[in-house]
Amino acid sequence: MSSAGELCVKYCLGKFDVMSQVYVLSLKPNYIYWLFEKINYLLPFFRKTSNSTTIPRLGMEKFKNFEIFLPPNNLLNLFNKFAESIQKQIDCLSKQVNKFQIIKNELIERIYSQNLEIN
Repeated sequence: MSSAGELCVKYCLGKFDVMSQVYVLSLKPNYIYWLFEKINYLLPFFRKTSNSTTIPRLGMEKFKNFEIFLPPNNLLNLFNKFAESIQKQIDCLSKQVNKFQIIKNELIERIYSQNLEIN
């Protein structure tokens, strides 16, 4: 979760790099999707209550002391089944978007390096 600038939450699986303005949250597997949605829902609140004037900042002390209530396990399991398939689709589409972005950048580079015109 980013702590400055455009506050956002990203779900990452496996190895990844982070900058100093990012909080890495380790969650229990049963709670991942529920907490991910709750945090996304609360981001506008965190932006509004940010104590900075130009770039929103989220101090860890504010986030650490914020309570998120969990539903009963049976409801949580139903939500996880629903959300997991959606998250898998998001992951797949994100990979495709990244791949197409690379292809687009390579094509733009070819166009400029060869002075090609597009009609």
